[in-house]
Amino acid sequence: MLFFDILITPKCWTQLKRLEIPEISIGTDENLTKILQNIPNLKHFNAKLSEITDFTIISKLCPNINILVIQFARYGYYKVTNDNINNLTLHLTNLKMFSIFVQGQHINSEGIKYIANNCPKLQVLEMINFGSLNSTGFVQLVNKCPDLKLLKLNHGIILLYDLEYLSNNLLKLKYMHIKCFTLGNESIYQF
Repeated sequence: MLFFDILITPKCWTQLKRLEIPEISIGTDENLTKILQNIPNLKHFNAKLSEITDFTIISKLCPNINILVIQFARYGYYKVTNDNINNLTLHLTNLKMFSIFVQGQHINSEGIKYIANNCPKLQVLEMINFGSLNSTGFVQLVNKCPDLKLLKLNHGIILLYDLEYLSNNLLKLKYMHIKCFTLGNESIYQF
């Protein structure tokens, strides 16, 4: 029996609340559907995705997830877009923690706006390998996610002004980790 066969065995999975499989790439939409269709009560999902094309699968099959950690596989060129982020979070109104690790820098402020609009209960946002973010996404984050306590942004571009805006307006923010290129006054800072 293969490991994936164990994952799709539905006998005891209906009450499962937490599934973490970050070291095994799930692969196709069909594989992801086979796993999640038998876990309707899932609250915490941590997985590596590699060839997913239907990003609504997670939010449709497990709309009550409140912790979502997604890593997109490193091999190949797998482009995750702002629209993918919208589809991924579309029905996840109870999401409290969202960590996304992507390859390439195709997510920008539109992606942040989608996350903010779709996930109003968000308390933790971690994004690694994104593109350029600006105030339009951050304004939405401040307005739609007032309970945000932790913000971690790695490997992207942010304006220094926007960091100041976030720190002054996210009133419940306890921890902000920025490790990216920051532009301000014609200089580039790396935090």
